[in-house]
Amino acid sequence: MQPPPTTVPAQRADFTWQMSFTPHEKCVRLVRRQVQRALGRWGYAEDDVAAAVLVCSELAANAVQHARVPREPFDVLVAATGRECLIEVSDRSASPPRRADPGADDERGRGLRLVAAVASEVGHRLREPQGKTVWARLSFGRLPTAGEHGEPCSGSTMDAQADQVSV
Repeated sequence: MQPPPTTVPAQRADFTWQMSFTPHEKCVRLVRRQVQRALGRWGYAEDDVAAAVLVCSELAANAVQHARVPREPFDVLVAATGRECLIEVSDRSASPPRRADPGADDERGRGLRLVAAVASEVGHRLREPQGKTVWARLSFGRLPTAGEHGEPCSGSTMDAQADQVSV
């Protein structure tokens, strides 16, 4: 089943983080760790961080497994303001995301269903000049507390300031 393309709802962000990754399974773990670190530094609650990490992990895994274009990275963006968090994962494949209908014993095929269950909105759009962006908006339960940085910031706040992470 293919959902129709949608556009990302506009969102002003107090906090943003983005990074490019090599389309390799090991990078999905790195995405989880980096997103968890960013949201934690911004002062978000552990359960809200866990929800965002789950969404990022599933979307990144899909980019690696289904949308891999050799030698082309996928990009992850997290933008948060108050209780709203927008997650985008962009890859170089124009093929739209497809929800699978896994059997009870299947180990794969539930990622987009998990994302839809956790997020308040989910969609995708074509990306220029090539590819697509799959996005999810989350509504967090609590406002952030003064995190490690204590004030809004943009760009990468990670220890690794690389534009692209390779394995």
